[in-house]
Amino acid sequence: MTAQAAHDGYRRLPGRPVHRRRWSLSDAGLQVDDEITGGRRHQATIRWHLAPGAAVQPRDDGAVVATTAGSFAVRVTASGAFRLDVEAGMVATGFPRTIVAPVLTCRVDSALPVRISTGWRLIPGETWRDK
Repeated sequence: MTAQAAHDGYRRLPGRPVHRRRWSLSDAGLQVDDEITGGRRHQATIRWHLAPGAAVQPRDDGAVVATTAGSFAVRVTASGAFRLDVEAGMVATGFPRTIVAPVLTCRVDSALPVRISTGWRLIPGETWRDK
């Protein structure tokens, strides 16, 4: 199953960037491909807001994310050098309640176009259908 979307909400910036995202879900996992086209140099940032209580272990090319739904191997590739960080963010748990939760953040500072691919795979021993 694949879904795609695009937006030009950053067109006011130099180079008129356009962001396209493709989500592909299969038995192997979730693959998310982001592409930012246009001109000039920009810092592209992809944020993955994780569940409260998720544990994140950064790796050179991604991370391992453990949640109550299972543990996931996250692999990130990009068209340029990238920095992967774990930050704190707020998520809503109800109205008007929020709680701190981890955010896996990928930043690429490069001339456009920029491509960032993020693959989410359930760690062996568990399957998507088990959840």
